Amino acid sequence: HVFGKGSSRDNEPRRGYVLTFFIGMAFVAIGQLNAIAPLISNFFLISYALINMGCFLSSLSNSPGWRPTFRWYNRWLALLGFVCCTSIMFLIDYKTALVTFFLIGALFAYLTFREPDVNWGTSTQA
Repeated sequence: HVFGKGSSRDNEPRRGYVLTFFIGMAFVAIGQLNAIAPLISNFFLISYALINMGCFLSSLSNSPGWRPTFRWYNRWLALLGFVCCTSIMFLIDYKTALVTFFLIGALFAYLTFREPDVNWGTSTQA
C-alpha cells in the first residue's frame, strides 16, 4: 500500500505516479518498443475478453438486475467477443498470451487467497 497512499490535501497517490513513470521510462529506454507491444496488446484484449465474458455470464444467470439497454445487445455476441479476443491474443503471439493468462490467473488467485474486506457483491445482486 506504499504506492497507493495519497498525499497532500487532494489525496493523490504521487508515489504511484512516480513508480509508473519509472516503469514507463524503463521500457522506453529499452529502445525496442516492438518488444513489449504484443504484451500490451494482450493486456487490452484480455480486458475486453473478460468484459465480454462477464456480460455473457450475467445474461446467462438471468439476474433481474441485469437489464442491458443497448439496442443490439445479444448474449451470444458477448460470447463471440470473448472468443474473438482470446483467439486474437494467441494469433498475435502465443507466448505472450500464455504469460497474460498466467498473470491474470495469478491476480485472481491472489485476490481469492487474500480475501479483501470489500463487498463487490454477486451477479444476482447486480
